[in-house]
Amino acid sequence: MNIRELSNTILLSNKNVEKLARKLINESCNAVLMEMYEDKCYLADHKTGQIFEANYSFDGNTFVFENFNEIQVEKSDSSLREAISDYFDDKNISLTEAYESCNNNSSEAFEDSLLEALSSKSGENIVDYSSLEGINEELGELKENETFKTYADRLETNPMESITYFNWKDPVKVSMIDEDTDVILNKSIFNKAKKLRSSVEFKKNLQEASEEFVNGNNELLEELISDNDSIVALSESDLKELVGLSVIGNKELMDSRKQIVEAVENFISEDAALSEKRAAVEAEKTADKGENEELEAPEQDVAAIKSALEKAKEKATDEKLINKIEGLIDSLEESIEDGNTNVGVIKEAVRILTM
Repeated sequence: MNIRELSNTILLSNKNVEKLARKLINESCNAVLMEMYEDKCYLADHKTGQIFEANYSFDGNTFVFENFNEIQVEKSDSSLREAISDYFDDKNISLTEAYESCNNNSSEAFEDSLLEALSSKSGENIVDYSSLEGINEELGELKENETFKTYADRLETNPMESITYFNWKDPVKVSMIDEDTDVILNKSIFNKAKKLRSSVEFKKNLQEASEEFVNGNNELLEELISDNDSIVALSESDLKELVGLSVIGNKELMDSRKQIVEAVENFISEDAALSEKRAAVEAEKTADKGENEELEAPEQDVAAIKSALEKAKEKATDEKLINKIEGLIDSLEESIEDGNTNVGVIKEAVRILTM
């Protein structure tokens, strides 16, 4: 066994698997891990005081928690349940006193487990998603949107690296590594570039800018290219065709087609933003994206998801959640403007909207 194999074995030891599970569960907005056994675990909802038994599995990358079964707390334990739910709202709450005030004799082992679980959780940086529970019932036609359905399925097969919320009904999945994070797909820029060739308005503007260029003024042409930067996705032959279609009927411009194309190419090469975008496009052309192709999101679908997020923001009550949603909305707006598909952002937006 080499060092790498030994490290992986140690990582997957029962002790370390429990550490990983505890960290992930405790980062959710409403749960803590009490105890973990071979295939079962016990969790507490500190917002309600409920305690659950659940099955779990771990394949080395993905945890799945499911089959939640509430452990009934007797009426005589009501002060205990109230103390659990108040724990993070009032730091003066004494769980020990709550146990002692119960009429029945609570198990000391149970008490220690719950106290340790609650004390291991910090509420300082936790985003409270609870105000959005059930928002999936308010999505209307968005539920039938192909992009939305694709990403909802993606969350099942490729879970994210954090847990938002336990509703104690649906399975909760979380991965150690989410390979969709920071993945940006640029294919839609090719579609935008194709639209330029059929746009009457763009060809008219290109003819006017070409006239200015032939007369010694580059500004209008450079401004037009900057405003329509998807032009960087056109091949050399496509660009020649676009210029030809735009200046057809004007003899002087027809004779200057080669110079106009060269001017466009030179400006793209010399402009930092445009040359960077072209490099990304070229990399996208040669990359083997495989299954990521199905994650391409048309502009109108991204706009629909953004609109749903804006409604979710109105329902959110936690300031950190509002800030998170605003950040996602900003990122989706950038995706629309740039003609890209930001896989990680759309995936997180869909996760919020399926709560």
